Amino acid sequence: MSLSSDLISLVLHNGLAKNKYRNSKRVVLDQSPEERPHGAIFLTRTKQALTEARGFIATSEEAVLANQACSHWTPNIFRYGTYSDDRRQVVVGHSENNLKQINAFVVDADFGDHKPHYNQDLLEQFIIKKKDLFDPEIWPTAILETPHGYQVYYVLWKSVFVSKKGTRYPAVEAAKTVSEQLRQSVLKNLPQVDVGCNHFGFFRLPSDDMVRFFEPSLTLDFATLLDWAMEIKLKMTGVTKPSTHDHQVDQPWFSALSRASVVRGDGDLGRNNTLLTLLLATYSSGWDQNRAYDFADEWNSRQPDPLRDTEVRRILKSAFSGNYQGASKAYIQHLMDRWAPEVRPFARTARQNWVKFRKPRHIRKYSHVSEWAQDLVKYVDRLGARSTSLQLTTADIREALHISRDSLNKALDYVAIHGLLRVQRTRGRNGGILLITMMMAGRQIETRRANQSQDWQEFLGLEQGESNVLSVTPENRPTIVLPGRLMDG
Repeated sequence: MSLSSDLISLVLHNGLAKNKYRNSKRVVLDQSPEERPHGAIFLTRTKQALTEARGFIATSEEAVLANQACSHWTPNIFRYGTYSDDRRQVVVGHSENNLKQINAFVVDADFGDHKPHYNQDLLEQFIIKKKDLFDPEIWPTAILETPHGYQVYYVLWKSVFVSKKGTRYPAVEAAKTVSEQLRQSVLKNLPQVDVGCNHFGFFRLPSDDMVRFFEPSLTLDFATLLDWAMEIKLKMTGVTKPSTHDHQVDQPWFSALSRASVVRGDGDLGRNNTLLTLLLATYSSGWDQNRAYDFADEWNSRQPDPLRDTEVRRILKSAFSGNYQGASKAYIQHLMDRWAPEVRPFARTARQNWVKFRKPRHIRKYSHVSEWAQDLVKYVDRLGARSTSLQLTTADIREALHISRDSLNKALDYVAIHGLLRVQRTRGRNGGILLITMMMAGRQIETRRANQSQDWQEFLGLEQGESNVLSVTPENRPTIVLPGRLMDG
């Protein structure tokens, strides 16, 4: 398989059937219809077709790989897909309430006509560094170059499956929290990040000429990401949500954006995002569609470069689709910073509704395996940061972390599976455990030390003079020795 095919297979997480149901060109294994995974993704052949919702539906991995000439796809899998016209060209079903499983988050950076060339410095802009020096950084799994920028895939180690509880989809809500925080974190380094695009919509379909970085071991644990995102949200908002009694159309930001003069967005939030945000506010405030359309038509006619009426109606339909509860506070803040910086977006504080979280670790009797694993990574990274080699016994580790032998073994398995550490066990009298952290290697790049940078290049399977496509596959992944030798004791 090619580099992009490997990436597509990694993203899909076996959520689709491997082979086509009919006319498969692969060797068909014994698989009954009941054993075939059920799901669908949507593809479009061109960006123009995407704007018109024209495309087709794929229900197998083979079908996706056979259509890699397409421009866009939905990396997250929906329960079903269908067509709204007799010619089977306009696709329907790519909405949040039809999501089956969430495989990846994508951050889109649109530079317009000023796109920089891909290099190691650009890669570092997409690496999210925690405030705690010894917390694992959040690395992208892959980076794709697009005509006007880059789309960055943060692939989950294990898919999140969506189920409905009453009228809510808790998994979708949690995933949107993570996706939003990923975008906000990268935005601090790159103001060109599009924070307004659909979290679970269409993104560029990987092809070999687009892949600039790909490391399959850099997948992410959703529970860890959610804890990280909620911790930031707790600090920023006090974990409150707006009262349903406060209408968004009565807020100062709505009035300011209604009067603002907004131009076409070029790597920034422009007319479409602004109008969608305003219409979402009207939807959440109880307006009917006719009143909202009249408002949108008047707003659009005042703009220096108005949208077509068909585009206005499309945005109105999206706002009133029921997929959103209202305008996002994060988008409002960005729009206000861009188009009405002189106005305070939120004049009054809404009534607070407190949200329950799991108990803090220090008052629980037992720790989760993921917490022991995080302690292990911090411990190894902290000691390894001060020397080029590290020799410890497992007894020393257990004493330092106050952890049992069984819990340590579980933590070692966890960090290996999640790609937080490379773990190599050696049996025998002089055996031990070799641990390699991605953070050690990452610092080698940042400090520009020649010998350590060379170790990292060898770790990624690069040779001098090779192109800037970074790739490691199970077949060519080298074995290297970096700081961190643990002797069994």
